[in-house]
Amino acid sequence: DRPVLELSPEDEKLLTAYEWPGNIRELKNMIERGVILSQGSSLKLDFPMRRDRSTVDPFSDRPSLDEIQRRYIRYVIAQSGGKIRGPGGAAEILEMKRTSLYTRMKALGMKK
Repeated sequence: DRPVLELSPEDEKLLTAYEWPGNIRELKNMIERGVILSQGSSLKLDFPMRRDRSTVDPFSDRPSLDEIQRRYIRYVIAQSGGKIRGPGGAAEILEMKRTSLYTRMKALGMKK
């Protein structure tokens, strides 16, 4: 019996970027908790990635250098809103030419 709750653009990006290791049950629990705890018309979600990052070791799975590059490129592309070229695009953020970024992505087996 709650009014429709709005999801912030930031939370929408986090929802799509998160790996969901707990699968659909984790997503369902997060949404239910957000609905219960939210006040007003804005849905407040508590993402695990927003919690204390000092205890998270990004290299605990011992990724290869190629995998680290893939992850970082995906992260930067997500931060740029999916934009690769132009002002504020991933290529600019990574301080590389658009064509060089595409070449690196292709070498890493990534799609545009």
